[in-house]
Amino acid sequence: MIQIFIWGFEFFKITKYTFKKLLLIYVNFCKFCSINICCINFIYSSTDNYYNPDDSQNFQIMIDISKKNFNDLIKLNTFLLLIYFIVFLNLNTGVNETVMFSTPDSKDYLEVGNWIFDNSDTEQTINNPVLYPFFLKLMLEFSGVYGVWFLQFIFWLLSVNLLFSAIKRLTNKLFAYFGAVIFSLNFSFIALTLHALTDVTVTFVLCWLIYYLTVNYLEIRKWTVFCNVILFFSVLSIIKPVFFPLLIVLLIIVFPVFYLKEFLNSQRKYLLIVAIIPVIFQLS
Repeated sequence: MIQIFIWGFEFFKITKYTFKKLLLIYVNFCKFCSINICCINFIYSSTDNYYNPDDSQNFQIMIDISKKNFNDLIKLNTFLLLIYFIVFLNLNTGVNETVMFSTPDSKDYLEVGNWIFDNSDTEQTINNPVLYPFFLKLMLEFSGVYGVWFLQFIFWLLSVNLLFSAIKRLTNKLFAYFGAVIFSLNFSFIALTLHALTDVTVTFVLCWLIYYLTVNYLEIRKWTVFCNVILFFSVLSIIKPVFFPLLIVLLIIVFPVFYLKEFLNSQRKYLLIVAIIPVIFQLS
C-alpha cells in the first residue's frame, strides 16, 4: 500500500506539471491572438465577465481568475485520480470482458450493439435504447474493453468536475470541494466504470445538465434554454427509458404553461424539433 501511495504521488506530480504547461501555452496563445478565454470560463466556472479586446486590464484579470480556478481543479483532480486508482487497484478485478459483461443488462446492451453494427438477430432492441449500445460497440471495435473502461472513467471524472463547478457557482469553493469529495467517495460508482452499464453515462449527462442550469438559471425562461433542457432529456431518454416520462411532462405541461408565448414569438421555433430528434430517431 505504501508503494501505491509513492507511485501515485509521482504520477500526480507529473500530471500537475503537464496541466500547468498546457494552461500556460493556451494563455500565451490567447494573448497572441487577442481573443477571449470564454472556453476556460465555461469549463471551470471562473467568472461572468467577458473580455473586451480594447481593455487589456480586464483581459489580465480574466487570465488571473482562470489560473486560480485551474489550480483548484488541479487539486481536485489530483485527489480524484488518487481515490479512483486506490479503489481500482483494491478491487483486484482489472479491466476484462468477464467483468465488463458480467451482468444481464450489459449482455443485452452488447446484443443491441451487435445488431447495430452487424445486423444480428436480437429481441433486445424492443426493451433497450440504442445510444449506449452504439457507443459501447463502437469502443469495443476500436479499442476493446479498455476503450469502454477509459471512456467511462473520463465520464466519471468529468461528472465530479461538473458537479464541483456547479456547486461553486451557487455557493463557494468550500461547499464545492465537500460535494465533490462526497460524490467521489461512492466506491460502488467507481466500480461501475468497469461494467458495461448506463449508470456512469447517465450520471455524466445529469451533471452536465445541472451545470448548464447553474450557468443559465437567470435566463431559465428563454426559449433557447428550454430547448437545450429538452435536448438533455431527449439524450437521457435514449440512454435510459426512465427519463422518457419526464420528457413528456416537459413537453405536455411545462412547455404550454411557461414557454408557449416564447415559442410563438421566437424566430427559431425549429429548435424544439431539433431537441427531440434523438427521441424521434429512437422511436423510428
